[in-house]
Amino acid sequence: MNFINKLSILRGKWNVLIFSLAVYGMTSVILFCSFPGLLFLLVYMTLACTFFPLPSPQIIMDFGGRFNPVLVAIVGVIGSCIAGLIDYTVITYIFKVKKFAKLKQTKTYKYCAWFYNKVAFISLVIAGFTPIPFEPFRFLAAATKYNRGKYVLAIFIGKAPRYYLLAKFQHLFPIPRSILIGSIPLILIIGLIRLLWNRRIQKKTMKEHIYEENVN
Repeated sequence: MNFINKLSILRGKWNVLIFSLAVYGMTSVILFCSFPGLLFLLVYMTLACTFFPLPSPQIIMDFGGRFNPVLVAIVGVIGSCIAGLIDYTVITYIFKVKKFAKLKQTKTYKYCAWFYNKVAFISLVIAGFTPIPFEPFRFLAAATKYNRGKYVLAIFIGKAPRYYLLAKFQHLFPIPRSILIGSIPLILIIGLIRLLWNRRIQKKTMKEHIYEENVN
């Protein structure tokens, strides 16, 4: 019975992944044949919504000013859903490593997982629609093995309206493309500076902690 249950769970996981990849492939072919300009948007959004995030609102708005906002929203959210599945799979395998698996035994994780399971779907939808950082919710979804189908659906429901509104806004009130695209490297540079600064602070704090322990 256990073997049958495991086989059923495994098949369910593969079904979601295979279906998502099929949709991604079909979308790529359709875009290549009908809207080749949007193929870049699909690839970019897939990369931008992984754990190596790139600024996405500017790209959505840029394409929204040149293409139908509904089409831009659909292409963008398909890329986001695939990216979400990629991260989900990566996190799942990371937690199979003993070093990281121990995190699940901590009280903090258990409390967060308990609370998250109460509001998982709605929290994913809200985080997807708003500027709230999506990474913590995506991390908990994979760590708690939240249903992949519901996970992808929540991403779609949350992010599709957001992308549409961004694209529609640019369609109605165009912002110069030079400003939209020009802000991307600026945001990346600021993010890199913040990352390096935080690491410096962490190293300094760690050295001070080690020094205090040695003195005592």
